Amino acid sequence: MPTIQSEYESLLKELNAVQAHASRLQQQIASQGKDYQAFGRLFLKSNLSGNAGACATAVSNAAQALRQSISYGKQLGKPSMATTLTALLFDEQKVTLAHAGNTRLYAIRGGFINQITKDQTTYEWLKSIGNLEGAQACNKSEIRCALGGGNPEYLKALVIKPAFERKVPGVLMFTTDGVHDYVSQDEMEEILEKDIPATEKIREMIDLAATNGSEDDRSVILVYT
Repeated sequence: MPTIQSEYESLLKELNAVQAHASRLQQQIASQGKDYQAFGRLFLKSNLSGNAGACATAVSNAAQALRQSISYGKQLGKPSMATTLTALLFDEQKVTLAHAGNTRLYAIRGGFINQITKDQTTYEWLKSIGNLEGAQACNKSEIRCALGGGNPEYLKALVIKPAFERKVPGVLMFTTDGVHDYVSQDEMEEILEKDIPATEKIREMIDLAATNGSEDDRSVILVYT
């Protein structure tokens, strides 16, 4: 029969093991945080201020938080979690765009869609340098810029710039590649022109992407300004 002393010693060993594990996790997070000191310096060199600086700070914080989450992801067997990002920061006088990866921002005017962002993919890069054969052969969904992914260098291509300097469109739309790679622009315009609530337009677009074979993340956000 265990004694009170032996139970105490057993609990003490368990407590020490938990404390040691917590200490190791803190050291991992501290080490990973150093990676993002270099990432932060990318913005300092650019002398970003105002909305652009605020966007840079927000993206840097998000990237660092994701990087720290990866320490937990490694325990789940997912060491290279990453995400794309397309975001707008509004104030009374201007709008600033932050963009990484292949999510998209569209402006909708008079029933017509205009793509604002450019996909940061290997496919688009190869096309831009004239390697059309390579572009056709590559993985068209492979991205060249992202938050996370186990390497802060992936954010070097991050775009932060003013948007809609003349006038903000009445409707903006964000989509993931699980939607815009499977629903054509004509199909999007047809759905958006319907006299139905915005939530139903979004649902119809997502359902059409699934019908057309999309098994990727299917997200749509409509913003009425």
